[in-house]
Amino acid sequence: GIILNGTIYEDFGILGVNDSSDVPIPNVNVSLVKDSNGNNKPDANDLWLYNTSTNSTGNYNFTFNGNGIYFVVVNSKTVNTTRGLNNGYTINDIWAEETYQTEWNGTNWAIIQKFGGQNASQSDDWSDGICEHYIVVNTSNYKGESIDFGYSFDVIVNTRDDDDADNTTNSRYAQGTLRQFIINANAIQGANYMRFVPMVHPNSQDVNGVWWT
Repeated sequence: GIILNGTIYEDFGILGVNDSSDVPIPNVNVSLVKDSNGNNKPDANDLWLYNTSTNSTGNYNFTFNGNGIYFVVVNSKTVNTTRGLNNGYTINDIWAEETYQTEWNGTNWAIIQKFGGQNASQSDDWSDGICEHYIVVNTSNYKGESIDFGYSFDVIVNTRDDDDADNTTNSRYAQGTLRQFIINANAIQGANYMRFVPMVHPNSQDVNGVWWT
C-alpha cells in the first residue's frame, strides 16, 4: 500500500515559504480523491476515497492501494488560527487563504508559492463543488514525501468583495479580500500585518521579480 502524508501550517515569517516560523494547524479537514474522470482536478465525478483531520501536530495521512492520479484536497473553511480568537468570535468568522503547497516540479517534490490557491479570484466552496486548495499526486513519482500546505489570515490576493462565484441565495464575502482580512484581524488575537499580493496571477512575477503592484 501507499502511505501519503503531509502537514498543514499557519504561514508566519516570510509568506509563501515553509520555514521555522510556521506553526502546524490541528483539526483541518483533508480528503484523498482519485481522479476517476481524468480531468486533472477534483470534482463530484471523481472518487472521494477518504476524509480525515490533521492531528495535534498538523499532520494527516492516508493509506491506500492503487496507482494513478490522486488529489489531496483541503477544506479551507476548517483552517483555524493557532493564535487564538478574541471573545465572541469563532472559526466561522475567520477565513485563511493559501500561500504555498508541495508540488512535483518534474524532478522532485518542492514547496512552491500558491497565493490564493488554484484561482486567487475564486473562493473555496465545497458545498458548491468548488475545490480551490489541492495538490495533484501521481503515485508513479511519489516516494513518501511530505505533501504540505501553508495558509495565512493576513494575505490579500484579489480586489473582490462579494464572492461572484456564489449565487444570490448563498451570498458571502470572498476569500483573500481586504474585507475578509479586516474580519480576520478583528477576530484573531494580537497584531495582524496585512500582506498584499493582489496581482491578476499572484503566483507569477514580473521581469523585476515583483509580486504585487
